[in-house]
Amino acid sequence: MNRIIYTDQMNRNPAQEPWYQSCGPDEDIVIAEFHKKFPKYPNIVEKIVKKEEEKHDGFGSWRGYYTFTQKTITQNINIAIIGEKKKIVNRFVMNYFIWPKYLERHYAPGGKGYEFAKKHFEKTI
Repeated sequence: MNRIIYTDQMNRNPAQEPWYQSCGPDEDIVIAEFHKKFPKYPNIVEKIVKKEEEKHDGFGSWRGYYTFTQKTITQNINIAIIGEKKKIVNRFVMNYFIWPKYLERHYAPGGKGYEFAKKHFEKTI
């Protein structure tokens, strides 16, 4: 078996590593990447990216970032977006379906709100 040995391989220091294992992305690069993926949610992106950076004290190497961290950040952003959408739906349901029925029952004659308002009115007169 003929193997070509290059001079840089013969003199290689074991402490040397490939560039993608010895340096990594900074916060600006990561935020810009996720702003492209999720342009409608810049606040959520910034919050999740900063939380992930503080949690692990950086994003690691390029290899580690694309292998592990990017997937985690994407999942956390998706969970946060779903949570925001659920809040909007819950607020809509509460404002247009539940709250009017509650007010109608609560302040109808014989309801607790009606009795409270009636006693308060009679005290002030």
